[in-house]
Order: sequence, then structure tokens, then C-alpha cells
Amino acid sequence: METLEKSSDFKRIEFGMADAKDEKTQKPNLLIEGFLDAKGYIDQIINQDKFIVLGPKGSGKTAIASKLELLANIRTDLCIKSYYLHEDFPSASFSRLLPSQESPRSRYQSYWEFLFLIAFLERAYLDKSCEFKNENDRSMLKRLYNSLTELELIPCQSISEMVKTPAKEKFRLKILKNIKKTDLSDKQKVNYALDYIFDELKKINFSIRSKNTHLLIVDGLDELMTHRDKQHKQNNDILSSLILSASKINNIFLENQCRS
Repeated sequence: METLEKSSDFKRIEFGMADAKDEKTQKPNLLIEGFLDAKGYIDQIINQDKFIVLGPKGSGKTAIASKLELLANIRTDLCIKSYYLHEDFPSASFSRLLPSQESPRSRYQSYWEFLFLIAFLERAYLDKSCEFKNENDRSMLKRLYNSLTELELIPCQSISEMVKTPAKEKFRLKILKNIKKTDLSDKQKVNYALDYIFDELKKINFSIRSKNTHLLIVDGLDELMTHRDKQHKQNNDILSSLILSASKINNIFLENQCRS
């Protein structure tokens, strides 16, 4: 009888699902109440300066990201957006995202900064607690947000779509419609607009201060690292540049007293 009772108790244990993304959607309470963060990664990410979680595939990295997303549904001071890099990440489109004469690794770092700042600007626009060093930047934020929405860079549903958008014909046509400079070729007009957008993104984002904590999560990096093909070295350069760009942006936000 004692053995039967123990067996019955054992069956009542919820062991979770194989994929943390499925568990977040179907059984969120298991992540909120049952996920053991033994090394305190979540606290270090939210309240300290940690921004990289390393581990082999299946070690729980996505579970940490999923729990952070669920915590944002409970805590009003957390603003979190997650992006997942799939193995079909458009590396070729990424490599020519913006006009640049720099070496691949240097320009990749700028490309990630461009993408991260678009994503952050979208979150900042929705955060009513944001303050600015210069009050004029508030109206500039709204204008840039509207412009990026018209160009379909916002809403930022996925990093892959953000990478592909500038190469689309309708993006080019919308740029050309708004650039009145007659001394530039069509290609120069598009490049001019992208450089201008990038400059405005840096100016506005780095003037923002918020009482809330903003986190952009990029998951699935191991999908690119383990994808063995002719683009393997390029993918490694892309990922190392991502880390350098994230570190740079985090440091600037820290200097500006913005919790991101």
C-alpha cells in the first residue's frame, strides 16, 4: 500500500515540456513557480550588468528567456521583448544591411546596433515613464517612430524580417518618395536615408531615461553557431559582432542612467 501511494504521488509531478517556448505558452505556471534558477541568472540579468547566458543546447537558456518574458507580464517595471534567431537567418542580406566601407566585423557591429536601436525605440515609445535629456527629443521620438512604421521596420516582429526589409522594393520606393534631393542617384538617396535614420536612432535612444527596466533578448544563437555550411565563418563573425554591439549599447545606456 505504501508503494502504491508513492507511485501515485510520483505521477502527480509535473516535469514540464521538452521545449521551454511551448511550456511558456501552454504551462506558464511551471516556469514561474517550478523553474530552479540555481545560479541566480535572472536576478543578474535584471538587476546587474550580466547580458550573456552561455551553455550547450538544451541546458535551459531558452527557459531563462521564457521566464523573463513571463515575469514581465506580472511586473509593471519590466519591459521585455524576445527575438529568436533561426538557422535560416538571412546572413547574406545582413552583410549588406547598411552602406559601409568598413571591414565585415566592424560593419556587422554597426548593423546590430542599428537593429537593436530600432527594437529599443519601439519599446521606449510604448513606455510612458520615459524621460529625455532634451524635451524636444520626445517629439522626435514620435516622428521617428511614425517614419519607421511607414517603412515597415516597426513593429519589430523578428530580426530576420528587419534585416530583409531594407532590401525590398517597396522600402526603396517609400524612401525615394520622401527624399527630395535632386543631386543624388536613387541608390545614394536610399543610403542617405539609412544613414540619417541611424544617426537619429542613436541621438534619441541615448537621450532616454526610464524608471523601468528594458530588456531585449536574442535567443537561438547556437542555431547559427552549429550550422555548418559555406557561411559558417560569416555566421561566427555576425555572432561575435552581436555580442560586441550589445556590450557597447549596454555601457552607453548605463552611462545615461537608463536601465536596459
